[in-house]
Amino acid sequence: MKVALATVIESSNDNLGPGAAWKEWDDTNPDCEPLEEEAIRCFTAWRKRGGWLADADIYCVCPSHRLPSSETVRELEGLGVTYIEKFFSETDGFDCGYMNVPLACAWLEDQVDADFLVHVDLDMVLMQPLPQHLFNVSVTVGALCDEEMKPWQLVEVDNNFESCFIIASRESGFFGRWWYEARTLPRFWSIPEKISAETEEYAIDAMLAKGMSIHPLFHYQVGFRYNPANIPDENIPGVLFHHNHMYESKDNFDEFMRRKLRWRS
Repeated sequence: MKVALATVIESSNDNLGPGAAWKEWDDTNPDCEPLEEEAIRCFTAWRKRGGWLADADIYCVCPSHRLPSSETVRELEGLGVTYIEKFFSETDGFDCGYMNVPLACAWLEDQVDADFLVHVDLDMVLMQPLPQHLFNVSVTVGALCDEEMKPWQLVEVDNNFESCFIIASRESGFFGRWWYEARTLPRFWSIPEKISAETEEYAIDAMLAKGMSIHPLFHYQVGFRYNPANIPDENIPGVLFHHNHMYESKDNFDEFMRRKLRWRS
């Protein structure tokens, strides 16, 4: 079984981040995300802690004219990452950088020689190897537990998915379907402006509602937006990622690590 990582990057200086609508509603985040620095941190952790996937092919695509620096590209290539500049004209019309992900991953799905593609957001730091049983199903997507559910649901489904962590067989065609749903979703539903940054996540909910088989994975991450109090004791050993932007508080992660030490003892 061949597994490859599919990731998406832009410049730290002028990426769109969550978009203008979100920033009007929540001005606590910086204008641009530190994507270049987070990419180096993400891939360094993957090479160090990836276990059976530590040497997996990693693809990092910049789909827009907002290119990372040549220094960052050199560092990525030094980590064995295949950096690709592949311009898509659609990106000129995006208000939110998150839409880059389904677009670029759909393209990679057609280009990469792998049985499975794994997508992670660049602000996710791997803590331990991915369990091999996660690849026993065709599609697995990270999902929010009941305590973390989004306040607004597009469709009536049992899970609210997070697009930050996806494992999908190429045979499933998941990423191509995701890009189709993400770009057509606004035609069928009126999406509140302040959550327009999450259109691509609601597209996965819509895919489930339309009958696609998607296995949800809960309690796989901890971070600024992911409270360790929501993780049951029995799930502590299974947490895979520290999911935090570099500018966000690490208090939740520190609390989780203290709890993990208590659990071990």
